[in-house]
Amino acid sequence: AVELWIGRPRNALDVRRRLELTAYPEWCCGVAPAPGGEFHNLFIETARQENAIFAWNHMWDVANPRWGHWNTDFPYVSAFGTTERVSSAEGDKAAFLGRNGTVRAPEALMHGEWRGLFGRHSDPIAAMRSVVELGPGEEKTIGFAIAVTKSREESADLLRRSLDVASMQKAFADVKHSWTERLASHRM
Repeated sequence: AVELWIGRPRNALDVRRRLELTAYPEWCCGVAPAPGGEFHNLFIETARQENAIFAWNHMWDVANPRWGHWNTDFPYVSAFGTTERVSSAEGDKAAFLGRNGTVRAPEALMHGEWRGLFGRHSDPIAAMRSVVELGPGEEKTIGFAIAVTKSREESADLLRRSLDVASMQKAFADVKHSWTERLASHRM
């Protein structure tokens, strides 16, 4: 499965602009809301690879006949990425927010270099920063995606195939057309 986002920053000024865009999802990798979320986060592992951040869970708290005992790995790997080159990335919430920082004012945005902490035993996030340069009147389409499959390799492949702006725009047009067809006969 893949979820797509598109953003279109436009420079309305007569001068060249340099923007730093930061995406910040928090990983769950299981049921939401996760029972005992603070404890649950200790079992999520993250890793960075080029313009993507991966996450997988070493403990899944849903016992059922299909997956067995609750103390098993979550059977999926998630990947978050962007169409842009990533200049900084962070996998640890405390390192990103800082000692007194908040989601509205994270300390990491005040620094050129981020610590880039990934792995286990932290509060996992997938923060990534990209620099976008726009000339006067220029607009740029930027894409983000989350891919979830049964392996890291499959997630990387799905993410790579999904992070193409033209493909993303076609996917959005197809979804819009599909909903128009479904709802065409409904009147309010």
